[in-house]
Amino acid sequence: MKKYKIVIEETRRKEIGVAAKTPGLAVCQAEEEYNEGKHVLCDRHFVGADIALSESDTEVKEAFRNPKFLDFIKQRFENMQDLIPIQDKVRLTFGSMDNALYEFREEETERQRAATPRIFLLYRCDAWHSVASKELIASFTSFEQVMAYMRGNQLKFRLLNREVEEFELHGQTQDREENYCCEEILANPVPTPCTTQSKKDRRFYDCEFSYGKSSITRGELEEMASPFCTENVSDEQMNQIVWDTETGTRERLRLAPNEDIDFENERHREVWWEELEAAVNRQNVPYYEDFIDVLHGTTDPEVEFCTRDNDAVIYFTDDRETAKKFAYAQDCGGLGLDELPIIIHATILLRNPYYIHTEEEWAKLGDISVIDKSKFHGYDGIVFRKDDSDATCYVLFDAANCKITEREILE
Repeated sequence: MKKYKIVIEETRRKEIGVAAKTPGLAVCQAEEEYNEGKHVLCDRHFVGADIALSESDTEVKEAFRNPKFLDFIKQRFENMQDLIPIQDKVRLTFGSMDNALYEFREEETERQRAATPRIFLLYRCDAWHSVASKELIASFTSFEQVMAYMRGNQLKFRLLNREVEEFELHGQTQDREENYCCEEILANPVPTPCTTQSKKDRRFYDCEFSYGKSSITRGELEEMASPFCTENVSDEQMNQIVWDTETGTRERLRLAPNEDIDFENERHREVWWEELEAAVNRQNVPYYEDFIDVLHGTTDPEVEFCTRDNDAVIYFTDDRETAKKFAYAQDCGGLGLDELPIIIHATILLRNPYYIHTEEEWAKLGDISVIDKSKFHGYDGIVFRKDDSDATCYVLFDAANCKITEREILE
């Protein structure tokens, strides 16, 4: 009779609570406490036993040297992998759940980093790489493009082969009177998605303002049939709104001093809501429908809109192809050496625009960056839709009514 080596493994299990910043740190702390004898497992923590042929057994060793057996195991595993519980897959792949979570988060961070466009800025600088001496030579969308440019200009920059290799390795040259360095910056940081109301504390929207029988919150204004955007509405404005609503309703209903607004009365309710909306409008609180998502093509990745000059304006469109035309500077001879094709994504506020309906009137505007605003007194911008196109053009008079949401680098 043959003798085999058998392994008997018992499993004991105890669940404890550990306060730590991360799962990995919690596990490390638990290991330290276990090694110090703070957590002792006894028979009541027994959860099961596994009895199997030992890996040190002669027959097992022979099987592991048998290619057919290994192929059999591999094939059977592939056929059964969909039936293997996820917990077992975690243990097989990562050893533990905390290791799996750590590697998952690291990979997600790296994936987001890789997916975020970057700009590589090539500078000329002095021997000490001082910030004041840096002179921008060109910008690129990849380090490979930087290296291609450096190799193409190796003679012009008087670089030795070893200096080009050094630049590729470290992103800069050294030990020269005139050096070159490359800096990497995020071109299009991914915005953190959030709703308008999450930008401020919930209490900001739930704060109640009252006068007489009238009361209102910013949150209620946000939930009206035509919702208002109250993110920037001050307490003073809210107090004025509720005062105007109460007094305006009483005047329209001709209520006596000893009479109250009766919200059970349909007529009273109707007048009250009309007066509320009118009061909010007098405070210039925008409706959400007044906000428009638009695009702006440019060759400057760091552009900031400004209309401080009296007749300065900003042009936008809702058509991507139109924006791309300006991003690639197609009407200006194309991109320059240090320029990039950029589409600015923005949200603009137009409450009272002037509408243009003919190409002739649109052409009369003249210079695309300056417009005689005195001709459009009382308006906050211009809207024009071409007859032969679905594209709409927007002219914004005040940069304060524009919010940049994304800077997109085109391929």
